[in-house]
Amino acid sequence: MIRNSDTTYSLYCRLNNEGKEVLPVMSKLLYYCFVEKFDLKNRRLAVVNESNPQWDIDLSKLSLCPVSYVLRERNKDFGVIKVRTIFNSKKVFNDSLWKQLGKPQINKKNPPAIFNLSIKDLPDQQWKPLPGFEGKYVISNKGRIKRLSDWSAGYQFFGEEQIISLNVIKKDKSGYLYFKLHPKEDTNPKMLLRLLYYCFVEQFDLNDRTLRIINENEPLWDIDLSKLSLRPIADTFNKTIIKKWNRKISQNLSDLTDELILHRK
Repeated sequence: MIRNSDTTYSLYCRLNNEGKEVLPVMSKLLYYCFVEKFDLKNRRLAVVNESNPQWDIDLSKLSLCPVSYVLRERNKDFGVIKVRTIFNSKKVFNDSLWKQLGKPQINKKNPPAIFNLSIKDLPDQQWKPLPGFEGKYVISNKGRIKRLSDWSAGYQFFGEEQIISLNVIKKDKSGYLYFKLHPKEDTNPKMLLRLLYYCFVEQFDLNDRTLRIINENEPLWDIDLSKLSLRPIADTFNKTIIKKWNRKISQNLSDLTDELILHRK
């Protein structure tokens, strides 16, 4: 497969390792297997392919270089414009979300999944490509979003994987968890439970706004996929109206009972 980055191309292949998606660059694998072995996990190393065209690969024209050198050479083509390499922030706890949810009593050293920003996988965690952003973002059955490495957005090059911070929209006593992607990819907030249901329960038309995900998990951060359901938004309105009418009827009956009691006295 081919990934286009500005005026250059990178050949890559997609592997599936126990539900995890990785995108090793083909030139790195060729160099490792047929030229010289090196640490494939070292994100600060890159293999430069000087074959022309790039798909007519000549092993003698592959060279191992620091990523900083590659970016510096690329910057020459853009004049004063610099490409910035983004690494993992090393944060392990989403303190902002914790405050938005009212500072609940949780173990910060071993927090629920939606607060956990550690790049390490959680027990029984599974990853799937985020619909529409395959090769750039993945979503886990625990409710975590991960930005993958080795791709560019604007003048930013993502050199390491990163867990994306979640936020919450508060409405009455409930809330809706959401996240944002890089603005070069999409500027609209992404509803977490909607994508969780689509990826791990049942696929549906994500563009159909008449369909709504009902979350019966309590508390909000204790995500159990079996407690998510897909329903027409009309059902939600009807149930809300019925609840209001039931409360009104109950109140009227209570008032009528009080009047009868007073009348008898």
